[in-house]
Amino acid sequence: MTRNGRDYSSKFPEIVRDLRRIGTRQSVLDGEVAVTDEEGKTDFQRLQNHLLDGSFASPQFNVFDLLVHNGEDIRELPLAARKSRLDAVCAKLKGKSVVYCKHLDGSGEAIFATACELGLEGLVSKKRSSPYRGRRTVDWLKVKCIKRQEFVTAGFTESTNQSYGFGALLLGYYTQDGELQYAGKVGTGFTIKSRQELLKKLKLLTTSSCPLTKNNSGEARRRTTWVRPTLVAEIAFTEW
Repeated sequence: MTRNGRDYSSKFPEIVRDLRRIGTRQSVLDGEVAVTDEEGKTDFQRLQNHLLDGSFASPQFNVFDLLVHNGEDIRELPLAARKSRLDAVCAKLKGKSVVYCKHLDGSGEAIFATACELGLEGLVSKKRSSPYRGRRTVDWLKVKCIKRQEFVTAGFTESTNQSYGFGALLLGYYTQDGELQYAGKVGTGFTIKSRQELLKKLKLLTTSSCPLTKNNSGEARRRTTWVRPTLVAEIAFTEW
């Protein structure tokens, strides 16, 4: 199940098959499905492509928390205790699609530096004594190596190649006074199929007015189609 309650079992049959072997009366595991590249690094674009057409055969479910164990709600137990039980649960699994995420204690700065040197996304830092909370807290932080930020999609440009779907996304971010400030545009990182799928969503949101309250970009030209600012994109970049 996704965070929004959608059943994705049919998209990950190998993971479902392995999870059925746990054998507990009722358990709820928390984790993240990932697809890796040839170097073993997680690749979000490959995961998206797998969801679209099943093009990658070996997604893995990386489990890092246990909320319910044998029908018992254990969310109030410390993280260390929950992970101890989770380790025992995952030890029963023989397949390769469900992976228990081991934790590293201490030396956070050194581990983070190593992760960045290896080209990984970063770390998730957690307080050992913390209970489980289904929301963002200061006890559970994502520390990313590369510059990434969520932006609001404000519009898109046409592509000179119709098969591409669109040329680039125009992005914005909300300022402290609630105005949608133009941030720039991004036109790379998509496959042709993902462009076409995204264009279908964008066309349902088209509007005649520019949603950017501070459009100092000069992008408001004939080839720009504005959309209602409801879609959010996480963008990786080296320089703004």
